[in-house]
Amino acid sequence: VRDPDASLHAEALAAKLAFAAGADAVESVDAYDLALRLLGDSIGANLLLLGYAWQRGRVPVSLAALERAIELNAVAVDMNRMALHLGRLTAESPRLVLELAEEPAPPAMTLDALIAHRSAHLTAYQDVAYAARYQDLVRRVREAEAESCTDGSMPLTTAVARGYAKLLSYKDEYEVARLYTDGRFQQALAESFDGELRLSFHMAPPLLVKAKTGALPVKLRYGPWLFTAMKWLARGKRLRGTWADPFGRTAERRMERALAERYAEMIEKLLPKLDANTLGPAIELAALPGRIRGFGHVKLATLPAVLAREAELLAEFGEQSFLAHAVPEEALRETAGRHRASPLVTAR
Repeated sequence: VRDPDASLHAEALAAKLAFAAGADAVESVDAYDLALRLLGDSIGANLLLLGYAWQRGRVPVSLAALERAIELNAVAVDMNRMALHLGRLTAESPRLVLELAEEPAPPAMTLDALIAHRSAHLTAYQDVAYAARYQDLVRRVREAEAESCTDGSMPLTTAVARGYAKLLSYKDEYEVARLYTDGRFQQALAESFDGELRLSFHMAPPLLVKAKTGALPVKLRYGPWLFTAMKWLARGKRLRGTWADPFGRTAERRMERALAERYAEMIEKLLPKLDANTLGPAIELAALPGRIRGFGHVKLATLPAVLAREAELLAEFGEQSFLAHAVPEEALRETAGRHRASPLVTAR
């Protein structure tokens, strides 16, 4: 959680388990991958593992009792029952299950497909003009890189296509509302739950909830009326970044807009200096947005390392920091101690 790029050293952990319990007492199965391939949802991995353990005689509960518990839980009953029995089958006939799960790897997304995908996302996020702003920078990078990249791989253009789109589509109040109300969330609810649902949203809107010094704010619970309110809020995305944007004046929102602007300035400044020696540092600079993760104080915590690396790489170009100018001390003060993780929603 504190170091998103840290390695979990899975093989070493598995070796320790085998050493402690004895190699004959430890089995492993990629339940996540099997559930995703065979059930379409990685959450089925839990029941798949339960079925695996039950088939091995490690769960002192009858199969009928487990199936009854799945029925009483009344959540994705068919999928959970299938996951349980897939786990049992995996324990007895792993090769058969692997054959069922085997499928050709999806083809890697081409650069053109990547640009088209991000452009469509930015159009839905804001509008066609916003996507055109993105396409314009990517096009200029592609033209410049074509002169220095002879193998046609275009790694710099790919990094910019990903990094710039991420900075442009920061998740603000309008975007959260759009993602909840564009139909996909409701479809997922319908596929996972039966019967009439009552939604409760747990959020900490920065305009309504202020963190006390040294403490995280407490999320407030809002009833189903908030879903209707979010439908209207999603339509307000046209206000994003304008003088009429009620959320855009916070230091955090100003910082997010500035990060995208400074990033574009940085890339533009580097293009005339591209050659075989500078292409590597330029690619890493373009990919830096991928290391900016989370929201609020979590995002701010990732910025110092990103800014330090930016300064190191830009020194090779004889340039000073661009992104650092987008992170004012005011933003650090305003968002310090404020918990802005993804909003939660419960249904009953």
